[in-house]
Amino acid sequence: MHSNSLSPGGILFIVHRWEAGGTLEKIYEACTAISIIHHCHIWDSQLDISNLSESERQRMNAYTKGDVPLKGQKTLINRTMGYIAIEPSSCALRQKEIRRSIQEANCRVGHFARLKNPAAVVKPNTVVGIQACLRAASQRTFGNGKVIVIGGGQSENCIDDKAVAINMQLWNHVEVDHDKLLVRVGGGASISAVTRDCEKHGVVVPLGDRPGV
Repeated sequence: MHSNSLSPGGILFIVHRWEAGGTLEKIYEACTAISIIHHCHIWDSQLDISNLSESERQRMNAYTKGDVPLKGQKTLINRTMGYIAIEPSSCALRQKEIRRSIQEANCRVGHFARLKNPAAVVKPNTVVGIQACLRAASQRTFGNGKVIVIGGGQSENCIDDKAVAINMQLWNHVEVDHDKLLVRVGGGASISAVTRDCEKHGVVVPLGDRPGV
């Protein structure tokens, strides 16, 4: 499955009958093996077949391996259903991409942060992507359930062992409202970017610089 098959931040839902060794289980195993963010849910249900004709029952019987009655009074059949929600565009975390993202993050963060070993570093470009990271962390798809944020990268706490680190590098906007003396800063904006944009409007923002922030 190629991530270009979905729009940025899109989620692919696959709904199918769940059975041991079946289609959904194989997809689940494949997503796990290559570390794509995904979520799975399985539930029991009953299908009402009372309105199906005999020919429709025959087709359904062939599809479901013979457990649909062709005749008789039985109108309900039990099914175990499931779905997998796959989020390749938001943040696909294949092992190669994990290694590259950690190396890239290490170029942005301080010495003490570089000594730590995160489960993954993700650089989402949409709100949906950030939500996907939080869901993956909460369900422990990756790591120990802890979420860290890499903003400017100066904090020694912006990376942690076995955590999912969200790299906010793409959220680097700085918006200055001179009339209201209000500055809106993206989570990935650097001190130099904030200082440069504020200086254009004669605005000063107090800033600090310490690894233990």
